[in-house]
Amino acid sequence: MGRLFRIMRFSRNTIAIIMSVLTVISLLQLKADELKITGEMKKDWSYFTKSEIDKFNQELEFRERSSDYKNLTRAKAFIIRGNHEMASYYLSKIRGQDNRLEIIKSRYSSLLAFMEGDFKKSLKLLDSPVFNDNENYKEVCLMKVTNLMALNDIKAFNREYKLCRAATFEYGKFDQFWLNSLSDIKKGDSLLLQGNRIENLRRVLSESEYTIKWMKLALYINREDVIIKWLPSLPQSAYQNHKIRELVGFAYYRLGQKEKALDFIEDISTPNAENMRGNVDLENKKYQLAFGRFQLALKQKENSLNALERSLPLSWILGQWEVGENLLKRINNPDLDERKLLTLETAFLMKQEKFEESRKLINLLEVRFKKKLPIELELMQTYVALREGDRELSLISSSKGCRQFDGLSCWIQNQMINWENIGLTIEREEQTKDYSLFVPEELKKDAQIMPMEERVFIDQKDIEELDNFEVQLLN
Repeated sequence: MGRLFRIMRFSRNTIAIIMSVLTVISLLQLKADELKITGEMKKDWSYFTKSEIDKFNQELEFRERSSDYKNLTRAKAFIIRGNHEMASYYLSKIRGQDNRLEIIKSRYSSLLAFMEGDFKKSLKLLDSPVFNDNENYKEVCLMKVTNLMALNDIKAFNREYKLCRAATFEYGKFDQFWLNSLSDIKKGDSLLLQGNRIENLRRVLSESEYTIKWMKLALYINREDVIIKWLPSLPQSAYQNHKIRELVGFAYYRLGQKEKALDFIEDISTPNAENMRGNVDLENKKYQLAFGRFQLALKQKENSLNALERSLPLSWILGQWEVGENLLKRINNPDLDERKLLTLETAFLMKQEKFEESRKLINLLEVRFKKKLPIELELMQTYVALREGDRELSLISSSKGCRQFDGLSCWIQNQMINWENIGLTIEREEQTKDYSLFVPEELKKDAQIMPMEERVFIDQKDIEELDNFEVQLLN
């Protein structure tokens, strides 16, 4: 089984490389199509007949429509992979006038905004009158209900929930189950939160898709114990479903039974499974192995918050400075303090000795902190100034650090007195100090105390004679 897992992991890495190459090729092809169309538009149409112009227009419309469908497919693929930037790019390339595509484009754009935590934008994108039609409304109403739940708009939530429930009553039993569960959670249904309602849903165990939604609901309200309780009631065929086994593994993981969790996800390579394995390795202080697990999760889902949050500190511990810098750029959380993110990015840049970029970020942070940098940033600025040979900035920054009782900054201040430019001295390749005298064994030996012999420059008797002579003059 372990060998099978390694083969599967290798295959996914290979697929990831192939997907990246195909993405570049598709971008080049897209640009080539644009250039081709632009060139044809510059033709002198006075020499063409009406039928030829009509034929060209039809071909152009067909190209645009085909291109729009391809872009929509690519956008969907990148949404599934969690690559927001590429999904937004392909959605922006849809230029046709097909209303059906515009509806789907709005849905995808709303989903992207929801994934990025911008619930107001996600809701606004679904306010178009075209979604009032029942056929279109039932496709987006669950998204509207979820957005209103996140925005805590109780009145609008209740209204939208009733409309959505009526529209999707015959649309699908699974979506209706999830919709009702969302309503119960929002209302603070005590029976649901205690798990009683879940235990009454034994019929969900007979259908895999229903079971998956039931398990997700149990995990959402922290009732993983209910999942484990009803495992014997699951049919044997359910264990062939990777999603069910992954959820069971997650339930065991939450309950602290790590070995059982790993057994259930042994041959599963999904972002959640890799994150679970990575967390176990992290607890066992297998940092290199855990880092590899989280990187695998990020290859499959580029916005996996769990993998990002754990990969960043690990990249620092393992000295993966460039990887850490790139991971930092993937974080898209408006609740995080921008100044802290910039500070961390500066630290990664400094470790890569990209001092020019580091200085620009520190200058930006100085504006953000209104000219009052914390001691950590003052130290970073001092170091960057020293490495760039900026004596004046080194003097100013180390002075500020010294006034905040930082010993290293005070030491640098003293060295600035002895050295014309200590920053340039640091960069010298030759040895600046003979360390042969500082041998631990020599320092441990008993030292012989030798009296100091003072060299006499002026004899004391001469001084006394001069003093007496001066007294006689005064008399």
